Amino acid sequence: MLTRPILKLFILPVLLSLSLQLKAAEPYTVMFSENGYMPYFSIDGQQVGGLYRQLLDALEQQYDLSFKYYTVPRKRIESIINDAEYTLILSNPSWFKQLNPAMLLTRPFYAYKDRIFLRKGLKSVSTLEELKGLTLCGRHGFVYSATMEAMLGDGRLRRVNSPSNSGVVKMLLLERCDFTILDEGVMDALLKDLEVSTADFVRTPLVDASWPQRFILTPDSTELYEILQKAIASGFIEDFFRRQGYE
Repeated sequence: MLTRPILKLFILPVLLSLSLQLKAAEPYTVMFSENGYMPYFSIDGQQVGGLYRQLLDALEQQYDLSFKYYTVPRKRIESIINDAEYTLILSNPSWFKQLNPAMLLTRPFYAYKDRIFLRKGLKSVSTLEELKGLTLCGRHGFVYSATMEAMLGDGRLRRVNSPSNSGVVKMLLLERCDFTILDEGVMDALLKDLEVSTADFVRTPLVDASWPQRFILTPDSTELYEILQKAIASGFIEDFFRRQGYE
């Protein structure tokens, strides 16, 4: 019969092993804005959908990962990520007023391209200066290029705002403004949702700004950081977006 000290020698390593396995099985937590931003992510209660969710599902399968999703108010995103309450967010670091410098930033895995869309009847443009005197349909809190912000600030452009992307498109349809600036993927998703034809707008070749998207991780998430860097470097994520029709 085994004595208690000997039993401890057998049991403690087993318990330690089980504890480590349970800890390793804990999912990484991912934060999304509760507002949604189609086609990249949609929010239905606490259910996350869209391209980013599909991407994370693909990463789970490819690299044996597990993610758990949380939605938070947009205005609280910066304080929450800086406090390291969640492991990961997919975003652009320049959109934060003061991102914790200890956060881990991967290489860019995709880029939003904010294209100029004009109301029907206007001629296409190839430079921002050609927009002088026009009115922008803007969205509250939306970040534009430094040149665009300067033109809005010195009066070369006027601006009317909407709280949502769909509101911006509706204002443009009603000709309450002359142009808007939206990521191409977002615009295409909105046109489909609103059942509006692309013929109702002028899609110009002019891109106001390109915003590289990165995985932003808490400082202690080095293992996940290395996996995501590998997924980017190998072309896995680029191939994913290409298959979905996004270059």
